[in-house]
Amino acid sequence: MVMTCAQDWRPYLQYGDQSWKRLSDPVGRRDIGLFLIIQILKHDPAVYTVRPRRLIFHRRGRLTLVPRTQAFADDVVEILFESIVARRLTSQHVLLEQLLNADQHEHVSTVSPLLDGLPFVRSTETGRVQVEQLDLLDKRLEVLTSASRASLHLYALSCS
Repeated sequence: MVMTCAQDWRPYLQYGDQSWKRLSDPVGRRDIGLFLIIQILKHDPAVYTVRPRRLIFHRRGRLTLVPRTQAFADDVVEILFESIVARRLTSQHVLLEQLLNADQHEHVSTVSPLLDGLPFVRSTETGRVQVEQLDLLDKRLEVLTSASRASLHLYALSCS
């Protein structure tokens, strides 16, 4: 599917006939999902499209809240967090680096708000965030703590 430049990833990323989610082994399902999403994002970064909510002002003084749009951003972030808690890290740093640099692609508008404030620094020379496997291993708890705080903040905003 990746090699043929498929237009619809839904059967693979969600619970479709070709979905990796149909595997019965949870560890295998996690590992294959991680590998699959890394390959998909390499070839089709628009799969991870997130556009934040915004207000539109109308001439008559009315406000309209336009919901955030996304391709499969929630599925991608779900795969990241399912795999980042694994006992042994394999290529989770590759996926995290892809997501933190998603705004570098022309069809992707922003990084997920859950990834704001992670303990990785953007290079002033390249403008990219580089995540090494050992660096992620050292900062894994910080990543999870930061993402948990962000999710609580987003939940509080959605309730107000």
